[in-house]
Amino acid sequence: MSKPALFSLLEDTKIPDLSVKVAKEIADSLGVTKKFVDFLIKYKPAIPEKRPETFCQMSWEEEALRKAFRKIYQHRSTALHTGIPFPAPMCERPYYQKGWEAYAEKPIGLGMGVHGGQWLIEDTPMTLHSFEYIARNAIINWWETVAGEDHEANV
Repeated sequence: MSKPALFSLLEDTKIPDLSVKVAKEIADSLGVTKKFVDFLIKYKPAIPEKRPETFCQMSWEEEALRKAFRKIYQHRSTALHTGIPFPAPMCERPYYQKGWEAYAEKPIGLGMGVHGGQWLIEDTPMTLHSFEYIARNAIINWWETVAGEDHEANV
């Protein structure tokens, strides 16, 4: 089940078959999100060796990553279909202090306002550079599995 909170909310209404009807309406969009999330989880890279201070680190636990990837896909869909851009805190240069081993992996603080927009930390699960690291390396990891299959088939 890709939206357990939504399912619980719909079931709590006590309207017969509401959760089934809503599921039919949104199934196509959930399928694409699920494929996106599952791909990134399956091929995700190792946690970077160099990391920022603990308060600037994102969680690499699978459920936290799934939630973050769903949120990112939601931002992507919103940008594509409504023209509302990704949250500014995710796109800005990540926070860094002299002496750290790496840039912040997520926006810091509880929220942020930029150019009239406001975002809470839950809206911005990681910085663009963190997502780029994951996405780029997931694609490379996938390519390596495909290349291995092709190579074995041609031997």
